[in-house]
Amino acid sequence: CALGESCATGLARVILFQKLVESEEQLRALWMTAPIGIRLTDEEGVVQLANPAYCELVGLSEGDMVGKPYTIVYAGHLREKLLRKYRSKSPKVQSTGFSRLSRL
Repeated sequence: CALGESCATGLARVILFQKLVESEEQLRALWMTAPIGIRLTDEEGVVQLANPAYCELVGLSEGDMVGKPYTIVYAGHLREKLLRKYRSKSPKVQSTGFSRLSRL
């Protein structure tokens, strides 16, 4: 029956969505409590996220870094050279799916 199939499909979607939410919560908890510093940059080397351990390590808040080149934590005379090197080696990728993480 079409109605039964529709209900089963809807239930499967609800279950998958719940698993996705749980997975994101686990990733968020791991990100926030990791004892090592982690930052996420885009293909241009611009900081998208930084966990608390990374912020403590470099002495900047996440707000100070997000939207700026990752080289903000390096001495001024090294920044441009490092950024050029990063960009030359960074693969051009399509969406990584990390956009949801920006709401951590």
